[in-house]
Amino acid sequence: MAYGKSVGLPVWLTEWQRVRPGGSGWGQAKVASSDAGIDYASLAPVVRAYPIGNFFWSLMVKRAYLKVQRFKGTANGLFWPDGAVASLRDARAIAGDASLKLEERPIPAGFGSVDDTSH
Repeated sequence: MAYGKSVGLPVWLTEWQRVRPGGSGWGQAKVASSDAGIDYASLAPVVRAYPIGNFFWSLMVKRAYLKVQRFKGTANGLFWPDGAVASLRDARAIAGDASLKLEERPIPAGFGSVDDTSH
């Protein structure tokens, strides 16, 4: 934000990532099962606290893009192809609308892990 202010340009947040209290999962570090899924609501208050532009581009539920994360069972995204959301709490936090009503279907345990051949 300080750099944007110094050059007179707006600052954009181009990617939301959840907070992983159990560790990042990089290198040999494991990803706890409680940290493998999405939790965008944990970041929403921080994003909203600053006067920055942002957009949420990871719309569709999928295995993580980067192999080091993907093969540890990390999943990203919010919407299933039929329009249901993986987390109503996260959808409400991103939309800034606590009354948002959408069908919720959580990401199943093991989704996207190296043993999951369905995705």
